[in-house]
Amino acid sequence: MDRLIQALGLDVRILIAQFVNFSILVLVLWRFAYRPILNMLEERRKKIEKGVADAQAAETRLQTTMEESKEIISQARKESGLIIEEAKKKAEGRYQEIVDKAQDDIQKQTDKEKEAIVQEKNRLMNDVKKEISSLLIVSLEKFLQEKMDNESDKKIIEKIVKDLA
Repeated sequence: MDRLIQALGLDVRILIAQFVNFSILVLVLWRFAYRPILNMLEERRKKIEKGVADAQAAETRLQTTMEESKEIISQARKESGLIIEEAKKKAEGRYQEIVDKAQDDIQKQTDKEKEAIVQEKNRLMNDVKKEISSLLIVSLEKFLQEKMDNESDKKIIEKIVKDLA
C-alpha cells in the first residue's frame, strides 16, 4: 500500500492533516451552523404544524358556530311563528269578544227602546181611554140628564164608566 500511495504521489502526513482539518471543519460546522439551522428548521416546522392545527381547530369551531347559529336562527323563527300565531288567536278571540259585546249592547238597547215604545204606547192608550171615557161620560151625562129618571139607568152608566176606565 505504500507503493500505491507513492505511485499516486500522496503524502500521508498531508493526507492525515487534511483529514484532521476536514474533521475539525465538520465538527465546527456541525456545532455552529448545521445544528442551529436544524434547530431553527425544527422550531419553524413545529410552528407551522401548530399554525395548521390551530387553523383546523378554528375552522372546526367556525363550522360548529355556524351550525349552532343556524339552529338558533331556526329555533327563533319557530318561536316567532308560534308567538305570531298565538297573537293572531288572541286578537281573533278579542275581536270576537268585542263583536259579541257590541251585538249584546245593540240588542239590549233595542230591547230597551222597544220596551220604552210599548210603555209609551200603553200610556198613550190609557190617556186616550181616559179621554174617551171622560168625553163619553160628559156626553152620556148630558144625554141622560134629560132622560134619567130612575135609579137603574144611573147604575148602568156607572158600570159602563167603570168598564171603560
